[in-house]
Amino acid sequence: MKKYPAYILTIALLMGIMLFNTSCGNNKGTPDDKAAAAADEAGDDKALQEKMSPYVEVINEVSKPLNKGYSYYLNYVQAETGEPLTKGAGVYFMPEIKNADAKLTAIENAAKAEPKADIDQYAAAYVTKAKEALNLHNQLAAYYQAKENLVDNHAKGLALHKDYIAALTDFKTTAQQVAAAYDKYYKEGNAKYIARLEQKGDKVRVAANLLMNEAEVLQSDFYAAIPAKGPITITPELEAVMTRTGEFQKLIAAFNTAEQSISEADKKKFFRAGTIFSFFSGKANTLLTQIRSVIDKLKQDPKADIGHEYESIGRSYDDMIQEFNRNQF
Repeated sequence: MKKYPAYILTIALLMGIMLFNTSCGNNKGTPDDKAAAAADEAGDDKALQEKMSPYVEVINEVSKPLNKGYSYYLNYVQAETGEPLTKGAGVYFMPEIKNADAKLTAIENAAKAEPKADIDQYAAAYVTKAKEALNLHNQLAAYYQAKENLVDNHAKGLALHKDYIAALTDFKTTAQQVAAAYDKYYKEGNAKYIARLEQKGDKVRVAANLLMNEAEVLQSDFYAAIPAKGPITITPELEAVMTRTGEFQKLIAAFNTAEQSISEADKKKFFRAGTIFSFFSGKANTLLTQIRSVIDKLKQDPKADIGHEYESIGRSYDDMIQEFNRNQF
């Protein structure tokens, strides 16, 4: 799991895209046949969307805090033993994760519901592993929050440590499978959505979706190229991110061209009143310049502290998502 799990946030927020899908069948047949086929497709899309909603919830409200807690904890203890990294130093843990049982039950029910989806095959294992991981996470969270480790000299923490590491390692594998299965569903649906927008002549939403998709890849590749620990070197992967920013810049320009070409009448037809599309491209430009700047900073000084920039890139990506949804792209 990357330090900044922006990818998971994408899944949650971009789910809103699918709400704007309308079916436009290209199949041959009479108008009535086409209308019936379009209605059937719309119904299938909605049913699948409803099925996926509980999966999105567990990705964001179970997987994300569990993985974040795991990474946070390992900032303070030795992964092998659970002993504090620095003798005499404090050990800190993320808060308890509450109200997860209902969310886990929801994906069990979703897996049984029609229409069937590839993601369903992971539901049972996810629930079992999540319950074990949550139990250990919450025990350690309560223990360290109450500072019991100062009373028993870390005895309970050390006793739980190996089971916690094993449970989280096992859970992460299945959590990644669930996230990947949802990502596949989303990307397939997004491709259909863009095709429909193109057919409608909605140039702004087409350009916005292409730009948002590229932003996801760009920031994900950036974080993947930065090691979790140790020195940061300019690797071929990081160089590839810098090269990829050129494609991102082209898509920003394409969005700006589309936005400037749309008439006021079309804005009223396709979008709600009061949208300011330039804010979206502004956030994209911020993300672009931040990624380029931090890579250049590392080229100049591989030992440079990039902690602030590292987090800022994630926040800028989140800002793009918020503007994307606010404009109902």
